[in-house]
Amino acid sequence: MTKGAIKVKGEQLSIMSNDDAEQLITGTATGDTPTTWNLKVKGTYLYWVDNDGNERNVEGTLTGDTRIAGSITVHGTYLYYGDYNGNERYTSAEPIIVFMYPVGVGSETNIPNLVGAATHWEAVLVDDDDTSYVETPATGGVPATYRDLYDMTTGLSGGVISEVLVIARVKKDQAPPLAGCSIKTHGVVYDGDLVSTAIGSYQTITTSWTTNPNTGLAWTWDEINALEAGIRLQGSKFYYERCTQLYVEVSCIG
Repeated sequence: MTKGAIKVKGEQLSIMSNDDAEQLITGTATGDTPTTWNLKVKGTYLYWVDNDGNERNVEGTLTGDTRIAGSITVHGTYLYYGDYNGNERYTSAEPIIVFMYPVGVGSETNIPNLVGAATHWEAVLVDDDDTSYVETPATGGVPATYRDLYDMTTGLSGGVISEVLVIARVKKDQAPPLAGCSIKTHGVVYDGDLVSTAIGSYQTITTSWTTNPNTGLAWTWDEINALEAGIRLQGSKFYYERCTQLYVEVSCIG
């Protein structure tokens, strides 16, 4: 555990001290009533005890996996809190970031222009500015959107997965072309929003999935190892949209 990290031990909480010793912080539990003002875990609920010895739920209203802002939940041996966007964020330890990069052709290769590489996935493997990239050119008519999907790094494993973040480096020559990140899981493609990008210089865009959008459940490593990730580029009548790099960060704890 990271120093200062909080972890669940049965119905009690522990913290890693500065001398690398794990210390219980919830006090002694007697029956269903823990020591006054201490915290206790029940399933996915976190409780505190008032001065009258009554247990109080500190989570607030629960709706599926969405928590109200500031609420605290328990999953396995880890604590999470609800942010202001309704997402669960871990508090128990510093995350480990596992990187995934394109390793081959995925199920879609639709972006029209390829520059500086033999394949589309190789063109977005590294951030090399305009040395290699994929591009949706000026359409000469109505805006058109094209998508590439790439096979990603496999053979990965780790702890509890808290987020899959797709990251792309993109640019356009003039407004209004757009770009967005995509994934494919369980045979279904899920697109992030198309967003406006920088003119003339590359910028980073991201799309986050904290749960698998197909199942609505926490990501599994089998799903991560079968994941395809990609980029959507929308050109306009006169202007291009370009991508020079795409990769994925998988955040996990434990």
